[in-house]
Amino acid sequence: MGTIRGHTKAVLCLAAMEDLECSGSADNSVRIWMRGINISCSCLAVFEDHKRPVKCLAAVVDFYSTVSHGGSDQSGSSYLVYSGSLDCDVMVWKIWVPLL
Repeated sequence: MGTIRGHTKAVLCLAAMEDLECSGSADNSVRIWMRGINISCSCLAVFEDHKRPVKCLAAVVDFYSTVSHGGSDQSGSSYLVYSGSLDCDVMVWKIWVPLL
């Protein structure tokens, strides 16, 4: 096991779906992590749109997404990440993870 570092304040919530890990924090951000083969994680994205601490997260596979990048279809996975915050907002993030 290991430690994932990146938030500047306490981590308040986590969500995991397949190789995707999500963390919400008192620093008002949501971080999206991709789990690697050796269990290490790399940060795919940081969302800082909440104005107050992020208290809950949920992640689901987006089966209904048809994704095209640069005019050509690419293999990968699409996810929806939902975040709830003490700012009274729920936000939805679409995450695209290409297959390597």
